[in-house]
Amino acid sequence: MLVGGFIPLLPLGAALLSFRRLTRTRLLVCTWSFFIVAATVGSRLVLSRDHTNLWTSYLIDPVEGVLALTAIAQLQTRTLLRTAIIAAIPASVVAFALLVLLVENTSSFSRVSSPMYALLCLAAALVTLTSRAIDEPDSLLRQDWFWFTGGMALYFGAFAALTPLGFVLVHTRPDLVLRAYDVYALATIVAFLAIGVGMLCPTPQLSGTSSSAPFSASELPSSPSALR
Repeated sequence: MLVGGFIPLLPLGAALLSFRRLTRTRLLVCTWSFFIVAATVGSRLVLSRDHTNLWTSYLIDPVEGVLALTAIAQLQTRTLLRTAIIAAIPASVVAFALLVLLVENTSSFSRVSSPMYALLCLAAALVTLTSRAIDEPDSLLRQDWFWFTGGMALYFGAFAALTPLGFVLVHTRPDLVLRAYDVYALATIVAFLAIGVGMLCPTPQLSGTSSSAPFSASELPSSPSALR
């Protein structure tokens, strides 16, 4: 499970190797990957000082979901799909907060709020993969979006299954929960290997979509005040 926790660093390493091919979408995917690692480290630090760190997932999961959906939205070539995913981001944050306040027990595995985010990201990744595969005339294996969405679909699919399973079995069959974590870690490794391959793909040709425009340092704010 230790390797699974830090494998999201692989896309960052791949992005460094192909820095000249970095696009806005790839930068967002790297940000999402880095956040997963930072959240893993923070969660384990909490666990080392307390008996449980399950409550941290209620802070981590919405941020992770928003970052993933933002990256997936940038991969859209169809305006309707991009608009729908962008609109789903604030709506999902509100839904998550309400579910945590009204339904969840933050000292245990999430019943509905975290699976909701995982399923939403899974659906967005699969819809993107399907819609773009239909329109793509070239080899899918040379397209970064193919590897990104495939990896995200595997990652969020495994996560969507893990949390409800943990909620149901954590008190009666903790051994099965540990096995489920091992399977989740394996899925995470495969998922981020795929995303790392996507980072090494040729830079997409400019096509008028925000996902294909190369990232430039000149796009960064000139001063911290520009961020406000």
